[in-house]
Amino acid sequence: MTAPAAYALNSLLDKMSNPDSDFRFMSLNDLLGMLTQNLSFSQTDPGTMSKLTDAVVKALDDANGEVQNLAVKWYESSLPADSNGIY
Repeated sequence: MTAPAAYALNSLLDKMSNPDSDFRFMSLNDLLGMLTQNLSFSQTDPGTMSKLTDAVVKALDDANGEVQNLAVKWYESSLPADSNGIY
């Protein structure tokens, strides 16, 4: 992952813990955009990947339903589907 992408990822992770649900939603939406643009998260250091995983899991239990739904979409998009489209 390039330095600007790593910086953007860390910035988005910080925003995911914001008390404002709009910030949490937008940061998760931007992370989903990074994932769908095929930016490689595999080159991200293990500490950042751990934070990313924790943040998405925490978002699954968010008080805001839209944040929860987006976390499900992110999680679903991050898993490779098999040849039958099953995760």
